[in-house]
Amino acid sequence: MIRLKYNGRVELKHAFPPLLTVFPWWERLKEYETVIPIPLSKARFRERGYNQVDMIFRKWVETSGKTYIPHGMVRMRNTETQSLLTKEERYKNMRGVFHVNKGTSVKGKKILLADDIYTTGATMESAAHELMRAGAEKVVGITIASGAL
Repeated sequence: MIRLKYNGRVELKHAFPPLLTVFPWWERLKEYETVIPIPLSKARFRERGYNQVDMIFRKWVETSGKTYIPHGMVRMRNTETQSLLTKEERYKNMRGVFHVNKGTSVKGKKILLADDIYTTGATMESAAHELMRAGAEKVVGITIASGAL
């Protein structure tokens, strides 16, 4: 994940989608019909040239039968890189960052909120909160990795 995210090794995107279907929790996620990735800031997208979360989960959704909404959420402001912050700083950094995109309806939907790495939950909680405020029935986070980088 580090090589894909920080070193531009985009060819590694193909290694991750198969992993999502072999985990034992897969059966519990079948009721979630919609996948929305955590959005990058515009500055981070320009810096990298891609959104690694979108690359990984877009490919997986093609085989999962789920609905993919790549621009379902927007990041309202640039944030400091989470990996450099303490747990408390991460939560403060993510407060009010995400909004559901205009024209995206999540009302009554069960959503898988996709991200690459879960560390403290600050990013996931901030985005999930906004999806619930917009009327989502349930939101569950799904990531490729967990732990500090």
